[in-house]
Amino acid sequence: MLSQPDTIVGAAAKRERRVLFTLDLEFGDLRKYPPGSHPGIVLFRPRTFGPSAVARLVEEFVRDAELEILPGCAVVVEPHRVRVRRPPLDTSNWEEKRIEQGSSLFPES
Repeated sequence: MLSQPDTIVGAAAKRERRVLFTLDLEFGDLRKYPPGSHPGIVLFRPRTFGPSAVARLVEEFVRDAELEILPGCAVVVEPHRVRVRRPPLDTSNWEEKRIEQGSSLFPES
């Protein structure tokens, strides 16, 4: 999807439920792309934008990262650190339990 507007690229990734790997800073804007509003965005920030530097950063990330945490996250990958913003907790299916006075929250085993 080279040279397509960000809105087209973002919509395609969302529609196809794909994590987006990108160098485009626009996708790092949490106001436009908050965690949980997309299948996942990984923004790579290499020191230089030469093909070998970019490829090395992407390869190292894919090899070393726990990729199963990516869905819904906004991730920024730099040469010496990775920042992950996770989606908010979904509390819609939490169950409330009443604890009687004198009973233990953690039963003895």
